[in-house]
Amino acid sequence: MSEQQVQGFYDALAGDYDAQRFARPYYRHIDRLERAFVLEQVAPGASVLEVGPGTGRFTVHLLAVASSVTAVDISAAMLEHLEQRVTSTRLATVRLSVSDLSFLPGYGGFDTAIAMRLLPHLEDPVAALTTMTGAIKPGGNVVFDLWNPYSFVGLVCWLANRPSHVLTKRYSYRHILRMVEAAGLTVEDTFAWGYPRIGRFSADRLGNHLLKPLGYSILFNTVRG
Repeated sequence: MSEQQVQGFYDALAGDYDAQRFARPYYRHIDRLERAFVLEQVAPGASVLEVGPGTGRFTVHLLAVASSVTAVDISAAMLEHLEQRVTSTRLATVRLSVSDLSFLPGYGGFDTAIAMRLLPHLEDPVAALTTMTGAIKPGGNVVFDLWNPYSFVGLVCWLANRPSHVLTKRYSYRHILRMVEAAGLTVEDTFAWGYPRIGRFSADRLGNHLLKPLGYSILFNTVRG
């Protein structure tokens, strides 16, 4: 799937994105868990590059911590919704593909780069991670998520054989660790969710402590050496 196809998909989805993202209580629960993990990785006063911000579910919270946020997205419609949602002189929005990040003003000078719900939709996530590594200062960090096929949710998706409207790739925990190393990064911290649920009970917290490699969505905080 080309970048133009991905752009077209998210341009069309932008108006309903938030309604779909937060439609269920469990989705809102996961949003809170992910937000807490991501914000923990941002130092007060940091300059942040957010790649693929969508409509800004993280952006508004990042601005409460960071000195500045540069939000880069390939979808003009998503950026338009973000700009309507978040108004701040410390926010800059740029329509740009992740493959063209090196052309971004300030490239190489950010403290933190964040890419949530982005890498699973790319043909070459290692190239994207490497480009984001180049966007940050030595000692800076890159925060991202990838999805695991060897998990409860991954198994359900495989059995259901549900078609995806946009490219979606999944990688094992070990594979992701090799990708991190190839991008010149070192894992500092991780968080996972997507373990079995029974009614309102979720095994996410227990599984995250005991069986992290079996989580479906695995979040990483990585550091550039």
